[in-house]
Amino acid sequence: MENGGVEVKVIVWLSLCLFLVSCDQESAISPTEVTREVSLTTVSPTTGVLPTSPATHTVLSTPVSLQAISNKNVLGIKLIKNWHVDDYLLAAKWSPDGKTLAIGGSNIFIYDAATFKRKRTILANDWVGAQLAFSFDGQTLAAGNEYIDNFILRLWDVNSGKRKEILEGHSASVQAVAFAPERLLLASGGADTSIRLWDVSTGEIIREINLLEGTVWGLAFSPDGKVLASASGDGVALWNPNTGQLQNMYKGQAEAVAFSRDGSLLAAGNDSAEVRLWNLKENRLLFTLIEYATTEIWGLDFSSDGTVLISGRDSAQFWDTKTGVLLRTIEEASGRFAISPDGKMLVSVCADGNVRLWGVDGAFTTPTPSPHLFSIGGVFVITNKGAGLNLREASHRESSIVRTLVEGEQITVIDGPIDDEDFTWWKIQTNLDKRTGWVVYIEDWYDPIKQVSCKGESG
Repeated sequence: MENGGVEVKVIVWLSLCLFLVSCDQESAISPTEVTREVSLTTVSPTTGVLPTSPATHTVLSTPVSLQAISNKNVLGIKLIKNWHVDDYLLAAKWSPDGKTLAIGGSNIFIYDAATFKRKRTILANDWVGAQLAFSFDGQTLAAGNEYIDNFILRLWDVNSGKRKEILEGHSASVQAVAFAPERLLLASGGADTSIRLWDVSTGEIIREINLLEGTVWGLAFSPDGKVLASASGDGVALWNPNTGQLQNMYKGQAEAVAFSRDGSLLAAGNDSAEVRLWNLKENRLLFTLIEYATTEIWGLDFSSDGTVLISGRDSAQFWDTKTGVLLRTIEEASGRFAISPDGKMLVSVCADGNVRLWGVDGAFTTPTPSPHLFSIGGVFVITNKGAGLNLREASHRESSIVRTLVEGEQITVIDGPIDDEDFTWWKIQTNLDKRTGWVVYIEDWYDPIKQVSCKGESG
């Protein structure tokens, strides 16, 4: 019997520039949908701020009505806008009120999130925008620098674009920054294996936390501000930001960390393309999710209702947090990404300079499929005729076998169909061990249990 699997992208980091290969170039986008932003040349010698000229910038219209992204409408996510910036983009952040979008690379680009017109550009020329964080009031933007060894943090006034402060204290590059909610407390972490907590109103370090080992790759405050999570070689650590005391530790290397909006869930990703999801109220690991389509996890974010976890680097994977099922993969949403505070838009930025906005149109409805229709989102039981089907890594017979299907086990359909030679392939996930792969479709190899969704429009 034949089956298929997930094609693995292998990226060898011979240099930082090789990451450009992993980001899709204008994939599946009409030329009329692309807006190119032209670099400006008039630079203030004192502030480093580039003025914005209306003559050099146009944007596309955004749908009037969008739905908040959830596990009910993930398959309806599509590209709603994209444009190009002449920079090597590495970060994207929304202000807490959702009115401003910051894009970071060697420079920082500030956009009005209602019109997506560029308000200003902050010229830095040294990868200052590789890590970004907004203060709770949206007035201050903190920028770290993970690639240049100047070991400093910079604070910028969002409204004027002027630099407010330079924070010095780290002895190696700054890899992560995060603002606490409801107060001007900034956390930073870096290659010196330390976390520093800053009083932004004074620019002073108020607390230093030294880890046992490893670079601090990620930081996140809980929504109530009572917990600071760090991702490092030690694992995922939960700290009391007021005392610096360790509250809990989840062992296992991590590079990214994120809380759900209600603070009940915590996610962490590592350099082996694994994502772990914990229920914090029960202090329990819910799932370990494997991303076969990437090499490591750079980005993590939750939908506003907490039903979807988005992870990835070379593509964005959308996981159901209740079941651990992979709901969808969007290859074009590669790089770094973030969901807007209202949960209605996902922004993704890529090193090739592409900025993409994704959303679910307000008119989208999930069709009610036939209970016997084999389609994406369906959950089925393997029959005795399906027992022995090979689950393969890719949709062709020469692909490696992941494992063999067993009679009585449940599977969820997550992609397909793909026709190859004389076979039709579907991508599935096994519900027991969360393995994903491709199988050949044959008659009567499954029994339907339920249908939860249909395939939506691709971005």
